[in-house]
Amino acid sequence: MVFRNQTKLKFKLYCKDQNGNSMNLTGVTSAKIKYIKPGGASGNWTATIETGAISYIISLDPIVIDTIGIWRVWGHLTYNDGSTAPGTITEFEVAEEGMA
Repeated sequence: MVFRNQTKLKFKLYCKDQNGNSMNLTGVTSAKIKYIKPGGASGNWTATIETGAISYIISLDPIVIDTIGIWRVWGHLTYNDGSTAPGTITEFEVAEEGMA
């Protein structure tokens, strides 16, 4: 569970191929974690490329986890040849602290 206005939170998405194997991220020039908030607003965070994963750390400025409900997130990779690889959507719930 994630709480509204929570900070110091790390999102980490593991990059897998269609067979479930860890992807080689060599050649990735841009990694983003895209999201859709419960009300439909969307955006993205510039992610850090790790071994077989991408991640983003939520901080105080700006507060982005501001909407209660089900959020949808997915990774989006851009390679040095211009090709892209969007990931599978996953969901998480945001609740009011003390209410979940």
